[in-house]
Amino acid sequence: QNPVLTLESHGDMTIREWRDPFVWREADGGYMVVGGGRDGVGCVLRYKSEDLLHWQCLGLLYEDPAYAIIECPNLLKFGETYVLIFSPSREVQVRIGTLGSDGRLLEAFPGYTFDGGSWQGYYAPQTLKRADGRYVQWGWMPEGARGEVPAEATQVERDARYFDWAGIQSVPRELTLDAAGRLHVEPIPELACLRGTPVRMDRSVLTSNGTSLPLKGMQVELQMDLHLARDAKIELSVFQNAQGEATRIEYDAGIGQLQIVREMSSQDPLTEKGPLSVRHALAENGRLQLRVFLDASSVEVFADTLACLSARVYPLDEEGGMTLRALSGGQAILDGATLWPLRGIWA
Repeated sequence: QNPVLTLESHGDMTIREWRDPFVWREADGGYMVVGGGRDGVGCVLRYKSEDLLHWQCLGLLYEDPAYAIIECPNLLKFGETYVLIFSPSREVQVRIGTLGSDGRLLEAFPGYTFDGGSWQGYYAPQTLKRADGRYVQWGWMPEGARGEVPAEATQVERDARYFDWAGIQSVPRELTLDAAGRLHVEPIPELACLRGTPVRMDRSVLTSNGTSLPLKGMQVELQMDLHLARDAKIELSVFQNAQGEATRIEYDAGIGQLQIVREMSSQDPLTEKGPLSVRHALAENGRLQLRVFLDASSVEVFADTLACLSARVYPLDEEGGMTLRALSGGQAILDGATLWPLRGIWA
């Protein structure tokens, strides 16, 4: 009988924007977290049930005055460590810690951005736990980067964006926690079944002139291993074509930033042109591994399995050229790379 839970379950707390239940089972029953806001502060509440019909509010799990509301919370358990992933109407966030005696999350270290794509690349992810114990997550890649249709647009222009509310789904990602408590994120290994014949690149020193990659395409997986000086800055340009369109994936070791630059991504004047970014420090040994998934209008980048950045871009031409170059700073070496054309999932 509905409703199974009402706002009255919160007692004296007044919760607004209450939504997006995330439910899981443990040995002693079912648990759930739900997002919302309390007195203008974004929050996550935790609940428990023995039968999934009768629920008890266990109180606040987390709140952050930096956000007015928190949406789509996911709470994952690795032993005694909890990973909270949430969407605060901007970049998806991660908080990692243990539960205190009051049921609140005690953060082990400062929180950070899970994926810098937000409404223009990655939002409202949902995670499931497989029977084999693996956590697998999908994210929504909205159409926010398409831009707003102006009032004077023709019906043809409006019809071209009829499905912009829908978006697409990201590649599924596997989430693990290492002994140091760091969250690792990487594409699930099952995606290898979509790979075509691999094309490999040998070791080379990157220059500002750039090296054309030996594969073109709009559906490509790329893995490259790099060795960078502490101040090196590199660029991987994808979705290039003769019309001048190109989406640039940049990594700046000096400031520890991964960025997707979209100012030339599309000749469609309505599309968003601003950059998207996420922080990622270069490892002490100077090594950087990048995995990139390209699929017509989506770009997903994974750096050392520790940082993710996703974007929607809308090239009008499907030539799909790629170039790798050094932009500035110290030496940048490509130790090796492998590229795969990708088949569609319905093939």
